[in-house]
Amino acid sequence: QKKAVEAVGGFVIKKRAKATSERDLPTGVSKTSSGKFHARLKWGDNQHYIGTFDSSEQASAAYVLIRKERDNVELSVLGGNEVNAAFDAAQKKAVEAVGGFVIKKRAKATSERDLPTGVSK
Repeated sequence: QKKAVEAVGGFVIKKRAKATSERDLPTGVSKTSSGKFHARLKWGDNQHYIGTFDSSEQASAAYVLIRKERDNVELSVLGGNEVNAAFDAAQKKAVEAVGGFVIKKRAKATSERDLPTGVSK
């Protein structure tokens, strides 16, 4: 094919490899530097981390599950702690369903730096 096109003075356009940019990922999903995928969702007034997944499909599935859960909850009648509890329950359910994991935040260290000025342990 290439020789035939060149014989008549044309040229062959080479296909490029598919780009793997953020634009190509599903809504709510981003790729980490380690090659895994994070899912995030706005729940209430805050952006919430859903979990880390091996594939963008898993991250997207978790995002969709939590979004459905969020849409079924009347957030306007819930207090801040209730909104967080509802998200935590939905997060656990979704992450277990698709096989991801949640990175737990470390407890805040209690050192003398954390105490008010003038107070010592």
